[in-house]
Amino acid sequence: MTRTRITQRLTQAVAIAAAALLAGCGNNTDDTDHYPSVVTSTQVQVEGSVEPSTEPKPSVAKPTSCAKLPEPFTDVDACNEQSVALTALRTMYSTNPTRDASSQDAMLRAVPLLSSAMISRIVAPTKGNQNTEWANLKSSRKRVVATVTIQTENQSSYYQISRKAVPVDAGNDAPGTTLDTIAVSATLTVVDGMGYRLDTLTPII
Repeated sequence: MTRTRITQRLTQAVAIAAAALLAGCGNNTDDTDHYPSVVTSTQVQVEGSVEPSTEPKPSVAKPTSCAKLPEPFTDVDACNEQSVALTALRTMYSTNPTRDASSQDAMLRAVPLLSSAMISRIVAPTKGNQNTEWANLKSSRKRVVATVTIQTENQSSYYQISRKAVPVDAGNDAPGTTLDTIAVSATLTVVDGMGYRLDTLTPII
């Protein structure tokens, strides 16, 4: 199968997944939000999901060739596991309540960096009690900037995500209020002809 056909099939799968996820969160009319859960292989709640694409199939081998990622990820090397993981996590955890309909929008922005299995496990926002943090950020016109670093402890590595709130018009490096710090381990898979994609996240307690 040619690389062009592989790219077309993955693009179609991503488009279908994004449309389904948008449909799943489009009924939220009460301006409330819950942050999507960090999903793992054993912690799955699917709303508006799609069946994982059968092509291209994930590979356990290192990538031999990698397709160029779309905007705004053209500078990300899809053959570099850490580069894909760091960018995906920064994108997933950076939100803008003044523009985003919900935190689900951040997940959708990261879709090009996720495996089809990860896309199908994204938890859609649900109606319920208002998320106080989201409401406060929106009313104070602030957005969330996520900084992701790689930490090593006892010969094991994990990703540390630090979230801070900055004024909506300020740059990412502007001083802000620290919201929280999250530690996760990440598993990436290789999609043949495409490169690394984020496949699972596991919170580290």
